[in-house]
Amino acid sequence: MTEPQIFGLVSGLLLLAFAANRLFHFTRIPDLVILLVTGLVLGPVLKWVKPDQFRDFTQILGGLALILILFEGGLELKLRQGLRHFPGGVVLAFVGYALAFFAVSATAHFSLLIPWRDSFLLGGLFGCTSSTVVMPVLQQMIVREPVRVTLLLESALGDVIGVLTVGTLMHNSPDDLRFSGFVTDFARDAGIAIGVGLACGMIWWKLWPKVAAERFSSTAAFGVVLGIYAGTHALHASGLLAVLAFGLALGNLPKPTAEIKRDEQFLSFSSELSFLVRSFFFVLLGVIVQFADARYILPIAAIAGAMLISRYLAVQTSRVALRGITAPERELIFLMMPRGLITAVLAVQVAQAEGTRFAFLPAMAFTGVLLTNLLLIPGSVRSGNQPSLVAEVLPAEEQAFTADVPVEELPEQATGTTGA
Repeated sequence: MTEPQIFGLVSGLLLLAFAANRLFHFTRIPDLVILLVTGLVLGPVLKWVKPDQFRDFTQILGGLALILILFEGGLELKLRQGLRHFPGGVVLAFVGYALAFFAVSATAHFSLLIPWRDSFLLGGLFGCTSSTVVMPVLQQMIVREPVRVTLLLESALGDVIGVLTVGTLMHNSPDDLRFSGFVTDFARDAGIAIGVGLACGMIWWKLWPKVAAERFSSTAAFGVVLGIYAGTHALHASGLLAVLAFGLALGNLPKPTAEIKRDEQFLSFSSELSFLVRSFFFVLLGVIVQFADARYILPIAAIAGAMLISRYLAVQTSRVALRGITAPERELIFLMMPRGLITAVLAVQVAQAEGTRFAFLPAMAFTGVLLTNLLLIPGSVRSGNQPSLVAEVLPAEEQAFTADVPVEELPEQATGTTGA
């Protein structure tokens, strides 16, 4: 491609990303689905763009998108306002991941006839929902605060748990896979990451007022975020968890009014950059997508079925912790189970580290990503068909919180869910 053609393609993709984001309110189709399809058309269908030119770049771009989205999610999660809904998100994250991990592992073991350790690697990378998908979609959907906080926490923690789980499994010998060693390594990595993130958050909270008014201060803050990720990764801990903890610390430490306005300016800068990066990432993900061979169709279908069943069981099992969430909203939470960046990146890393016996994994992962993202369409349609939910359920929900009674136990006319 010539230089004018490249700039023309970039221009078209940026305008398409903006239009798809704005058209969501009419089409109910998340913009990332349109971007993925665009990449499929440009790459595998029309072959206008050669996938081999972008594989390494896509992985780096995807990592940057994940860092930005997790940091932005941490900044936007207000602990004081959403503390009541935090247990639901945490419980759903761990229960959902555990059930998906074991369901996918067992399915892979019996359908692909591979050893249990290899099956656990598949369970680890298919177990988590994707924050790079969930967070941007939630910004476009009509959802109440309990649902938003629950899904934000689940997806953010799920990404981190997935990275820690697969990384720990890969570092352990196939002949020495012990549960106690796995838990110890997992806890160590998580503890280091959280400690680094919170400590850096406290330090930057002190320094930010002194540099916030300076020109290019947002760029300096972005450099700090990348430095925290790289430094924590150098300590052999989760840089993603450190970035999330850093964002949570900055988003919840007390600030004067003038500083809050500067924080909003930085959040706007971070959101714009995140939108730019993730738009290119999802298009390139569609460009480099690989479809699995015919012999893997049945195993993929079985794994997809295992993810659906485990998701349903996770939502039902977590009902006790999902306070103030109605039955229609639980259906929406069930549908919000997309796999994305982490699944794709981990699949490539496992295939490169483990050798030819995992040569099929990237294609299987990309297929799984596409299948689970299609569930976002009925989920977004359902949320759009309940525009009165915000106005009608909230008063009844507040009454339920005061009386400590779940919303679904209130009379139908009070919750506005008659006939749902």
